[in-house]
Amino acid sequence: MGMGALENAAADVDAAASAVEVVPAKAGSYAVLQCGEDSEYVRKAYGGYFEVFRALLAEDGERWRVYRAVRGELPLDAEAAALDGFVISNSCSDAHGDEPWILALVDFIRRRQAEPW
Repeated sequence: MGMGALENAAADVDAAASAVEVVPAKAGSYAVLQCGEDSEYVRKAYGGYFEVFRALLAEDGERWRVYRAVRGELPLDAEAAALDGFVISNSCSDAHGDEPWILALVDFIRRRQAEPW
């Protein structure tokens, strides 16, 4: 019995897929904006929260760095523009608080949102 249209289409897709060359994606550059201090336990067990995030998220070839937003460390606009993405960690602080580091982080996020894609 011959193959029907559906089987022919599936065979064509399989043949095309096997002919496709897999090109690795460009390795990205990412930053963790750490909004809390490392606990003693996490520091001893894992080397800090940044290492936890990197272990969970990083793929081969990617570049990761940490900015300790809770200490006022944030990327400069030129640095931020060169990054492919950010992870903003959790915090015990109030996201609507008026601590200087929170206000700076909110301003940083607003500037990133205002940039064209």
